[in-house]
Amino acid sequence: RSTTVGYSTKLLCSVRGFPKPKVEWMKNQMIIGDDPKFRQICVQGICSLEIRKPGNFDGGVYTCRAKNDLGEAVVSCKLEVKQPANPDAEKK
Repeated sequence: RSTTVGYSTKLLCSVRGFPKPKVEWMKNQMIIGDDPKFRQICVQGICSLEIRKPGNFDGGVYTCRAKNDLGEAVVSCKLEVKQPANPDAEKK
């Protein structure tokens, strides 16, 4: 998965379980927590992580972890942040 520097992007994961699982998002195995750069929402089992205006350092492996007393499930994806294309640039 890839996005462009400065353009907000959203990652999604679907979560089901009983008892209701707690969902955590991680970047490169570090819990994201309440970082204002990220917006985390879970509505009816669809959990999203919005990365606001990503920069070069926001690329990496993002993981959605759902955990309850009976176990846990994990899904990950690699996000690449690319520089915007510049059609006016000419190589001389």
